[in-house]
Amino acid sequence: PCVCIESFGSAAGGGVVDGFAVARDLAAGRPRASPSPIRVEFGILPGEGAATMPRFEFESDADRRLVDELVRGTGAYVERVSIADDGDAEGGGSPERAPSLGSAPSAGRGCSIVVDPLDDVMVHITTRSRIATVTTNAIAVTANVFKSRLDGTARKGGDEKGMSSIRTKVWSGLEVNSSDVALVGARVSGDVHLGHILLARISNGSMEVVNVTSAQCLHETSEQMKAKSE
Repeated sequence: PCVCIESFGSAAGGGVVDGFAVARDLAAGRPRASPSPIRVEFGILPGEGAATMPRFEFESDADRRLVDELVRGTGAYVERVSIADDGDAEGGGSPERAPSLGSAPSAGRGCSIVVDPLDDVMVHITTRSRIATVTTNAIAVTANVFKSRLDGTARKGGDEKGMSSIRTKVWSGLEVNSSDVALVGARVSGDVHLGHILLARISNGSMEVVNVTSAQCLHETSEQMKAKSE
């Protein structure tokens, strides 16, 4: 599968932990006629300013063993969510159906993580067929657990209770529904005067604009309606 990693949630870590996000396009390289399943994992590294660096397939055996020994046991995954082909999510929220451009391209796939410059708990996962937005307080919750340990205020069973307060939500922002086009990139504007918008570039040269605030509001409203009907 295609795997990518980005630093994430440094502000939420409060100088106690640094976070990172990992995205995997589970259908990378396989022709499909529907949006690919995506797995997103959030992890932490203790300490402020910890560096998250990519690993390379061409590492020598000696280099790989050295780096493995240096980083083994220093971090942990604290949250994960899987977004299925049909738009359902496991481990987090269930994404709403996204605005559509028109089945996924038959060529090889790629994936990338776009860390939101305006919201420290939000990332956008981009593949050739869709953009999914994920919000999570996992880094902030983990940082609070670490602070309790460092301050000596942690209570018996407090770690489990604290980690159970992690909340993760997922929704689709944009989906490609034509075999002739694919998503080739996305960025979120850091200019607050433009609003909270995501720009997606399509393989045919066109650009699509996604209002992140509106998409999030629709998702929240839908979740509230589901909760009331249950």
